[in-house]
Amino acid sequence: MASRGMGAIAPSKMPKGKTKPRRDNTDFTEYAEGGVTKEEEDSPKFNVMGGGGADKYGIGAGGRFSLSKKLSKDSDISAYLDAGAYKPHDDKLQSRITGGGISYTKRFVKGGSINKARARKKK
Repeated sequence: MASRGMGAIAPSKMPKGKTKPRRDNTDFTEYAEGGVTKEEEDSPKFNVMGGGGADKYGIGAGGRFSLSKKLSKDSDISAYLDAGAYKPHDDKLQSRITGGGISYTKRFVKGGSINKARARKKK
């Protein structure tokens, strides 16, 4: 029985399985593998890249933190922040943000170019 407010689920809307036989005469139903949902595709993507190491003077590490969001089929926006830290053997920990920025990406139709778009805009 369906939950209140959801309504009846039509059998034609349910996924169809493919029945496959096994060698020991026990059939099983195989369903298609699930894909990415629209919510997963549209959600922001967070990424961390980093590294570190040590030398005779101290220990250091750095990385880039980035976040990207798809705005539409043809555009997305992303931001990043670069940071690092260094600890000399005989001194205090030193850290700083070394860079950051935001980029907007717009993809044009196949064969289109930004120069053609600018030329049309000037006329």
